[in-house]
Amino acid sequence: MTKSRDGESNPKVDWEALAEKIGAVNRTEDGYSEYGGGSFSRNAIAELLGDEVLRSAVEHALVWRPGRETAARVLRLLRLPMPTAYCVEIFRAATDPEEARMAILALRDFVEKSVLEALPEILRHPDELVRIHGVRLIDSLWMSKEIEPEQGLPLLLPMLDDPSDAVVEHAEDILGMLRDDIARHRASDKSVH
Repeated sequence: MTKSRDGESNPKVDWEALAEKIGAVNRTEDGYSEYGGGSFSRNAIAELLGDEVLRSAVEHALVWRPGRETAARVLRLLRLPMPTAYCVEIFRAATDPEEARMAILALRDFVEKSVLEALPEILRHPDELVRIHGVRLIDSLWMSKEIEPEQGLPLLLPMLDDPSDAVVEHAEDILGMLRDDIARHRASDKSVH
């Protein structure tokens, strides 16, 4: 611990070591170069918090108690692979449909693109609400700019054949938005050229 200007004890962070750990510093024969940006900052915060705190935030985001929104919003701000992977782990280990639903529902708040690997499994789940939440994950990924609309299309198209009308309806709605976005981008590309 070090003392701050006002005499209070503060934990000291070895910023140089932290920057090296997250890959923000590149040593060269002339010294070093350093990188910045949102992903480096998020990774630094994740390192400072640690996996235990992030797992605790995921677990609290799964329950409907005071502080749930705070935990979910911190995870949303960070958008890191570890909390996404932990939610998928909880989903896979679920012993009842409600537990699986809650894991995927909570994941919508802070999902990031590493979920793409597990998305086909989520979309094939026997529980209708899990599949609905899975379809909505694609919307969350797109809205947060984690994926391009073209990446969502092949995931959503098979959902049009789902036995549940509710799943099909959600898939159609999101497909419509993705297709509209693609058309807007194509039209703006044509107007630029």
